Amino acid sequence: MPSKAIKILLVEDNPGDQELVRSYLRSSMDRPVELQCVTSLSAARSAVDTVGCDLVLLDLGLPDADGLEVVGALRRVATDVPIVVLTGSTYDGAGEEALALDAQDYLRKDQLDGASLGRSVRYALARSRWQQQYRQQLSASPDGMLVLDERGDIRFVNRACEALLQGAPGSIDELPGAVRLARAAPVDVTLESGRIVEVRSVGTDWQGQAAQLITLRDITDRRAAERALARLTAELREANQRLAALVSTDPLTEVLNRRGMEDALGHELDRADRSGDQIVGILVDFDDFKSVNDRFGHAVGDAALKALTSALKSALRGGDHVGRVGGDEFLVILSDATLAEGMTVAEKLRRTVASSTLPVADGTIKLSASFSVGVLETNMVSVEQVLAALGNALKRSKVGGKDRVTAAPAAGGAVRHDLHDLEDQPLDPEAVELHSALQPIRRTDAPETVGSEALTRGPPGGLEMPGDLFRAAFEHDVLTALDLRALRHNLVSMQTCDVPGIRHVNLFPSTLLNTPIDRLLRLIGEEVELDRVCIELSEQQFLGDPTYLREPLRLLRAQGIRIAIDDVGFGRSSIEALLVLEPDVIKVDRHCVQGIERGTGERRQLERLIAMLGAVSADVIVEGVESEAELLVLQEMGVEYAQGFYWGRPTRMSAHGAA
Repeated sequence: MPSKAIKILLVEDNPGDQELVRSYLRSSMDRPVELQCVTSLSAARSAVDTVGCDLVLLDLGLPDADGLEVVGALRRVATDVPIVVLTGSTYDGAGEEALALDAQDYLRKDQLDGASLGRSVRYALARSRWQQQYRQQLSASPDGMLVLDERGDIRFVNRACEALLQGAPGSIDELPGAVRLARAAPVDVTLESGRIVEVRSVGTDWQGQAAQLITLRDITDRRAAERALARLTAELREANQRLAALVSTDPLTEVLNRRGMEDALGHELDRADRSGDQIVGILVDFDDFKSVNDRFGHAVGDAALKALTSALKSALRGGDHVGRVGGDEFLVILSDATLAEGMTVAEKLRRTVASSTLPVADGTIKLSASFSVGVLETNMVSVEQVLAALGNALKRSKVGGKDRVTAAPAAGGAVRHDLHDLEDQPLDPEAVELHSALQPIRRTDAPETVGSEALTRGPPGGLEMPGDLFRAAFEHDVLTALDLRALRHNLVSMQTCDVPGIRHVNLFPSTLLNTPIDRLLRLIGEEVELDRVCIELSEQQFLGDPTYLREPLRLLRAQGIRIAIDDVGFGRSSIEALLVLEPDVIKVDRHCVQGIERGTGERRQLERLIAMLGAVSADVIVEGVESEAELLVLQEMGVEYAQGFYWGRPTRMSAHGAA
């Protein structure tokens, strides 16, 4: 298909120059050219208006016009047609002046040849097409578009800009000042109409000349949405702060609750650990609170708790923390304080409370409270440990006559307790003598130890076995404190003995709930790499629906700690716990192994249990293996891991290694 001819209008009054241009075009253009010649400006204007053309070759010396005014005059008619100037003048400045008048190119006749003319025509047409596309894009843009030339004259305004400025500006002086001074960095400008526009400026080319393109983007709705979002964010932040206060505040006394005290304790322990300062705990217990409730009713009891709390807060420093940790029990945390300073503060609190009264129908109630004071160890991880550390001293205040302050002894050496000792003195979880025993976990098909379990032992006598020891701790309300101390003791012992493989340690589910997970992770991480630890939870110690353990276990597992469910298959065992908690390890109780080498019933029962556990994606360890015959049965069942006396009694560990 033949190319469409280029329509060129030659405005030249010299016939010789007309023929010369015609011949140059014929020899240099790769497309057919349809050349129309006119000899005057008026004829050129008529031809552009009636016939039209793709390009104008314009001589500056015409009978009815002369010089650069010819370009301006023709441009007013041929607004979008590229113009290439031809002149016999040798004045070098005329070229720049012609380009400033929107000519695409400038050629001197004395230097003209076919190649230069053809190249100029092709480039002028290409630039014209690009400029037309550019103009169309600017016209169609939803943003306001404004073009200023170097003299500050407005060369282009699109409809979106006219709508924003409420009319087409005739000159730069009609533009808002911020628009005239626009730079590359965007700025917000509020127009007279109230609309907000984002204004920026970039350099551009306009019909061959350097120009400035100013964009005006209407961001009124966006800014309104941002303000609304900021307002909603602020309201949400305030709501979250109020919610956080409700979650961590006791609604009756308006001091911290147990959760709030856990957060405050963690913050103060971390700060003290970094700075080396001491923190002091003061445990407060309302004297004879039950008799107040019994005699006057719970409403008066609540009023008495509020009065006691008010007295405590009035005597404390701004940075101290006070929280309700029991029905009538309160805990105070003093940052950067010594024991002597803590005793002074406690005595001040005691006097303040003792001077407080509560009016009732037939008179007044005189308030009093008992106090215990102690320096808190920075390795504590929960409020339960603080209560256990201060609890014995508080009991001595009560026994000594109430309304008094007693100092808790500093953490010292181990104390040997026996069952008969507990009749005269409470169990001290921080002082009771502890030992660790090690039992390996073996592969059933090879002499390979894949891990070991640390078993807690108490002092020789009635508290040596863990069942007796932790039962006594539960009865004295110090189970969590003793459990955490045993956890640390076992981890330290295993690290000291450089126990290979995965290190299994036991933990009560209640301890898991009473201890902030971040501080439990820190306790474990201080002694051993987290991915070498497996925490064992006894299924027999779960309280009802095990779903409450899912979140803390998820947080532990996310840090690399493995989770084992112990004692599966004995007592009130439930497949629900395995499905809900998704343990990494399942330990089959030793009672399930007894008699499997002798009776088909026992063996069939264990086989069914192992088959059922196979549906859970977890390693299975069978406990209580005591004979080679039992081991052979487990091998036949395909059980991979086991532990028990068959490989030897648990080995006692000490700070100096295994005994």
